[in-house]
Formats: sequence, C-alpha cells, structure tokens
Amino acid sequence: MKATVPVKLDLGRLAAEHYVAVWRYVRLLGCDAAMAEDLCQDTFLRVLEKPFDELSAKATSAYLRRVAKSRFIDEVRRQSKTVPADLDQADLAWDEYE
Repeated sequence: MKATVPVKLDLGRLAAEHYVAVWRYVRLLGCDAAMAEDLCQDTFLRVLEKPFDELSAKATSAYLRRVAKSRFIDEVRRQSKTVPADLDQADLAWDEYE
C-alpha cells in the first residue's frame, strides 16, 4: 500500500481546481444559480476557517462535497423548507459522473 503525504492547503489552487465541480454539485442538489454561488463561496470560506489535509484529488473532492451538502441542508432548514429526500441519490449520481 502506497503511503500518502499530506500537502499544505493552497486555497487559491483548491478553488481553481474544484469550484466549478462544487457549484455543479449543489445545482444537482437543487440550488438555483444564486444559491449555488453563495454555497460555493461559503464552502471555501469554511475550508479557509478549518483547513484540512489534502491526501488526494478524489478525497478532496469528496470532502468539499460533504461541506457543500452540509451547507445546503443548513440553508434549506434555515428557510424552513423540507430537505429533499433524494440527496443520497444525487451523491450516487455524482460519484458515477465523477
């Protein structure tokens, strides 16, 4: 088994590499374009506040999706709306896409 070495987090590079994918992911969850922008920005701000170790591109992508999904759920609840029941299906579809 190959050992992975954590790489120092570079938020600019991280956003350049993953912003569009996170935006598309939250759109898949049901956001309109404006909400998707807000959630993407919030996702990367959260990462800035609480950095993580980048182990691989796939792990980073999955982590960013988890943060974005959590922010989406928080926003839906804040608006007193029902959280869509098919979020797990969206994750499965995204995994197949990616």
